[in-house]
Amino acid sequence: GTVADRRLACRLWSTQVNTPGFAPSQTCVRLAVKAALHADSVGLAMQAYQSVLQQQWPGVRSGYWLDKLLIYGLALNGRVLEAFELTDATADTSDGPAALQTAHKYELLLRALSRTRRADDAVSVFEHVCNTMRPTLGMYSSVAGVLASECGWKEAEKCLKQMEDNGFMVPDNVWKRVLLGVARRGHIDACDHILAVMAANNIACSHVVVQAAVDAYAQMGDVAMLARWTGVVVAALHAHAQLPKTRQRHISIDGKPAYTSSAVQPAFAELLTLARPESFTNDFVARNELVWHQAVLTSLLNAVGQHGTAQQVMRLWETLCEFRSRVSTLRFSPQMYMALARALAWHDLLVRYEPLILAWMRDAANGFSFSQKYEIELFVRSCIRGDRSVLKPPRTRAQPYEMELSDFVKDTGLQSHNSAQDCNATLK
Repeated sequence: GTVADRRLACRLWSTQVNTPGFAPSQTCVRLAVKAALHADSVGLAMQAYQSVLQQQWPGVRSGYWLDKLLIYGLALNGRVLEAFELTDATADTSDGPAALQTAHKYELLLRALSRTRRADDAVSVFEHVCNTMRPTLGMYSSVAGVLASECGWKEAEKCLKQMEDNGFMVPDNVWKRVLLGVARRGHIDACDHILAVMAANNIACSHVVVQAAVDAYAQMGDVAMLARWTGVVVAALHAHAQLPKTRQRHISIDGKPAYTSSAVQPAFAELLTLARPESFTNDFVARNELVWHQAVLTSLLNAVGQHGTAQQVMRLWETLCEFRSRVSTLRFSPQMYMALARALAWHDLLVRYEPLILAWMRDAANGFSFSQKYEIELFVRSCIRGDRSVLKPPRTRAQPYEMELSDFVKDTGLQSHNSAQDCNATLK
């Protein structure tokens, strides 16, 4: 659920937990603890944990099901030492199910540290694991990912080599995770090296590559390259829109075709590099690859908002709106609306366009729940207030770059619009 859903769940739990005769089931406790940990209510989660340890509720006993929730949640909330101590205190490295559960607890701890980009803590935990048990594939994946994003390719490469030395083959998702991590640092050469390895292992390029390119060039503030990669996404959308609806359903997602009978083997006839976006287009189109993933589109909106102009932001949004009626797999997410609001706030235009954004967001075609709509509204208000926690000013800012707005729209047949009202018409 959304943040609003989780906070509501916490309030309901708080009103009931002290009621005489209250006897929740284990499922109820699990959901309450999970909601509290993901709603910045760690204290509420710890109170429930203590109640379970003291056996206050009949039929609810502590164990692996509760330990793993606390370990992951505490680490996500920055309470790394407590999460590690709980993991270590409940560890059992003997053979059998207990050892598997212990390994999973460490995997969850490292996953949370990777997600919060705590590289030093992740390395310390990983070293402890290496001294007590054999690391798992999931552990290596988390450590390699956080090292790539926080320390760079060389440190991630050492982790991958250690992984191979211990008898593991680096799976596709780990290479893609490392690619994304390196891209966030703006290291194009390292990204190209990883692309070469992926090609050598016949790993199909997917929306992950587009995401990496957008993140890398956004970090560098290179608006021209962002425009060219936008062109790749638009070209793939345009080709997909020409297909009949039945063929559109045969979409390939992250290199995995929905129907194996329609699979097309990836062709790496030329050296792939992020500096030549157009070289990816034919492969994406041939495999009917979904490169307009919601995460990619959100990153594009953020990147253009940071480094482009307000007109370029709106032109990109118009292009996506035009394709939404023609491409059945193009779905708008709440994060995309939030990215649009943030981008307009950066250009001091959100107050002017707030009613329009909220009207678009309430369109039934989005399929958003009440909670999702409410979350978007809260986000828009936070942007208008100038809340830095949601505006997230960029680390780097591109130098002013003069380019035609058409650089962000390729082969769509769209005409230049003069106002946001014209853009609104594309949604209807």
